[in-house]
Amino acid sequence: MRVRVLALGTEHMGDDRAALDVARALGVNNDVSILGRPGVGLLDELESSADDAVILLDAVRGIGAGSMVVLSLDELLERGVTGLKTSSHELAAVESLRLARALGRRTPRGMFVGIGGVRFAPGAPMSPEVSATIAKAVDMVRMIQQELRSRSVIVEREGKEDPCTNMD
Repeated sequence: MRVRVLALGTEHMGDDRAALDVARALGVNNDVSILGRPGVGLLDELESSADDAVILLDAVRGIGAGSMVVLSLDELLERGVTGLKTSSHELAAVESLRLARALGRRTPRGMFVGIGGVRFAPGAPMSPEVSATIAKAVDMVRMIQQELRSRSVIVEREGKEDPCTNMD
């Protein structure tokens, strides 16, 4: 099973760059994409990944700088991420997922990894706490990739529906 990593963020806005740095550390390729600020284009990325699993990476506000929040995409939608405001995107991850589902578009199963940030001003440097978290976030994403792949193997072997599914 393919597990796509989609990194959201802005290069020159301090902590908003965190997901992009994680993607670069993973090695950008067909399965790891730097999307930047895709706006409604994220809907197409999600729909094109509907048969795969996805790990969405983004910087978030509302948690401590350098902290991480890891949620299934279903949990992200169910909770509405109270207290978390994704960075500076026109259409943040949770809003994109909600809109995709409201429009009846297929969405992938997967996970959201948010990295807490405090510096989001244009030209701001990344905060030391977020810089120190990049390697931990890379390890977390690799662990989630393995978990999603192993769930797929188990589900295919047992012929059951994947409990991590993100389809309504």
